[in-house]
Parts: sequence; structure tokens; C-alpha cells
Amino acid sequence: MKRQLPGLRRIRRTSSKLSSLLLLFQRSPLIQMIFPEARILGGAGLGELTKWSVATVAGLGVFDTVAGASVVKQLSPTPNSATVTTALGSGLSFVFQVTGNENPPESWQIVGNLPAGLTHTNSVGSSTDSISGIPTVSGNFPITIKAWESAGNTGNVISSNFTIVVGTAIITSHPAPTSVPSGSPATLSVIGSGSGLTYQWYSGISPSTTTPILNATSATYQTQALTSQSKYWVRVTRSGVIANSNTATVSIQPAAMPPVIGTQPVALSIDAGQSAMLSVVATGNSPTYQWYRGVKGDTLNPVPSAMNAMLTTPVLSETTSYWVRVTDGSLSVDSDTAVVTVLLAMESWANSVFTMSQLMDPLISGSGADPDADGLTNAQEYVAGTPPLGGRPGVPLDIQRVAGQIQLNFVANAASGSGYFGKTRHYSLEENADLSNTLWTPVTGFEDIVGAGQTVRHGISPGTGPGFYHLKVWMEP
Repeated sequence: MKRQLPGLRRIRRTSSKLSSLLLLFQRSPLIQMIFPEARILGGAGLGELTKWSVATVAGLGVFDTVAGASVVKQLSPTPNSATVTTALGSGLSFVFQVTGNENPPESWQIVGNLPAGLTHTNSVGSSTDSISGIPTVSGNFPITIKAWESAGNTGNVISSNFTIVVGTAIITSHPAPTSVPSGSPATLSVIGSGSGLTYQWYSGISPSTTTPILNATSATYQTQALTSQSKYWVRVTRSGVIANSNTATVSIQPAAMPPVIGTQPVALSIDAGQSAMLSVVATGNSPTYQWYRGVKGDTLNPVPSAMNAMLTTPVLSETTSYWVRVTDGSLSVDSDTAVVTVLLAMESWANSVFTMSQLMDPLISGSGADPDADGLTNAQEYVAGTPPLGGRPGVPLDIQRVAGQIQLNFVANAASGSGYFGKTRHYSLEENADLSNTLWTPVTGFEDIVGAGQTVRHGISPGTGPGFYHLKVWMEP
């Protein structure tokens, strides 16, 4: 006995010249009834087909329960199957329909757990309904689909059982965006999982299939030579289930141009023991830098970690040359050589104690000059650490009477400041009983005093000393 939703009007079959067509409608499931009409409708959608077919049958005055029980059947992706197969991350459109019943249900219900990522459309008042989306978990998911006579899942019901099978992901690595020089091809690739994979590459934006690429049916695709930005994607199929990749954009790299140095490193002079700061200004798409010690083009001595537009040299004790190579892509340009001159110790000292105009006059700043006429040349003043202009001659040696003794005092200054890098100042207190004798004898315990800014004292009992004392000062090295 044929089943139908109660309360639905059974229309009496009439005799006419349409009886053979009506019999076909009665004995064929609705889905089979719709498909022949598709040849007439052309590009009509599934929903439009359903409405058109129902309207046509109603217009003939007959819409009766067809042969066989009323059920919910799968239309796609696998017609009439109770299994719905898809894959993790692949889009699914599971369309189903009530067949063998006069009127469409007023509500639909899914009983069971849908895989995460899928949603139920719940097409009210339609004989077709769907589940769609992109599943995010794999596994087997049994569900029951119920078509209810009335709204709100009430009245009589027609139901069928289905299993949604979500396999592992088909695409595990999508084609990556890349860039190539103008006139060059690009190589794109996709990585899939499982066996029996097939591939088809397309030009355009995923998932548009309007521009398939001839013979591009492997996991790797090399484009033609490109002169403008292009987009590609690939469809991977496994056991009838398809996965569409992301769109990979191939950009065209700017034409290679060498960087341009706008400001060259400048030569400069420093005192020994100082660092120099050199810099270059260059333009380009994305310039990089490498500094070298030596003359332009000599790459034997790269400066470690010197890969910026500015270089701070190590502490220098001798004149050294530097240059920088600026690279942009595959092209590079070398800067001029910048010489860092390390001044001689005496030059550094003179620069710190004389004005520019005095430095221009050798009678004032020359090493053998004595501008303050104190009997010491500038070279001797430099060694002693005493001022060359208007100072008292030599290192101050003070004499005081302390507790019945004669005490000699002087400050042993360290060799510090401009011109003294790496040098040590030494003092020796010497005595002589007869000024006519040029041989002076170091005082015991005061033979070699290294200057560190300390005050040195020597006490002499009256009547016991030789009578004459002086200081000897020298520097090392």
C-alpha cells in the first residue's frame, strides 16, 4: 500500500490523452521526473526545476503518490546513496529530497552530530534540502534526516539514514605565492595526501574553472614566461572527492637596477686610541651593506658584523682604510676608499693645546719650538705633560719644611689625554752634590715611578743630603 503524508489531498486520476504521461509520473520517483524536464529548462537551477515540475503536474490535474515508499534520497554528490563522502578541508554540498509524496514537507530536521564546519540549510516548504560547508574534523558521522509534514517538526514524518564520511585532507600544502623577473616562468606545486590523486591546474581565482590549463595535470606546474601578475590554482581529486587549492599569485619583480651611492664615506683624522665613524648613503629597492678594511675592491678583510650604512671602527692605533659594498638583489656598487688617519702622538697633543692659527706657525707649535721661553721645547713639554704656553719650566718640584725635615713633593701625572694612547709616563728623583758634575744619581726607592696622578714625597734631614735634586721624566713606548 502506498504511503503519503496524511491530510494531503489525493487527486482522482482522469482519463484523457495525457493518461500515458500521467502514468509515467505516477510510477517514477520525483527526481527521475525532474531530470527529463531539465532538457527543456536548460540552465535552470535545481530549486527552479523542482518548482517547475510540481507546477506542471498540478496543472495537469494529477499529483499522486508514486510507486514505492516515500523516502529521503540523496541527489548529490552521490545520487541515491546512503553514504556521503568528502574530505577534511574540502567543500561539501550534500543535497537531498523527499520522493514518493504529493506535497513538500514544511520543516526538516537533522538528528545526530554533523561534522564541525557543516551546516543544515533547513529549506522550509521545499521538497529539497541541503547540508553544506567545509568539514574541519575527519571521521564517520551517522545522521538521520527527517522531513516533517508541518512546520516546527510536527505532524507526520518521512526519514532516512545517512553516513557522512570525512576522510583525511586531500591538500596538505597549497601552492605558494611567488615572484619572478619579467619574461621568466614560475614553478608552482601542491602536496596532496592519499593514493590515486589527480590534478588539474587553472588560471584565475579559485574555484573558478572557466580557464583550465591544457596538460597541467601533475602536482607541479611551470607557467609560461610571464610579463604581468598572474593567478593560478589547482583542483586535486581523490576517489571522486575534490579539493580546491588556494589561489597562488605570481608577481613580477621590478627590473633589476644597481643601487646608487649618493654620499660617499668621508676620510677623517683621529687620535690614536679612538674609533672612527664612517657612513654611506645609498638608494635602491632594498640595499644591503658590507664594509671592508683595505682599499676599494679588496674583499680579503671584511669587517665582522659591519652590515649597515654606518660603521664604527674598532679603536685604532694606526692609519687604516675602509670601504663599503652596497648590494641590491644581484647587483652591487663599491664606495670610494675612506682613509682614517691616526695622528702621531705629538700631532694629537699639539692639536689639543694650540689654536688653529698657532698650529699653522711652526715657530709656536713646532716640536723644537719653545713659545713660552721656559727652556723646554714643545717636545719636552709633551713628555713632561706640562703646558707649552706660559707655564713654569718643568714639573713642579715643591720644597717644604716638615717636622724638622726638608721635604720634596711632586705629582707624578699619568700619561693621559690626546697624544698619550698606549703610553706610560715615568719619573725618577735624582741627586747630585756638585752641579759641575753632570752625572746624577737616582735616589734609592725613587728610581722609576710610574705616573698615576699620585703625590710623591721625599724627606731629607738637614745637613745629610748632597744638596741638589732634579726630576727626570720619560715615556714608554
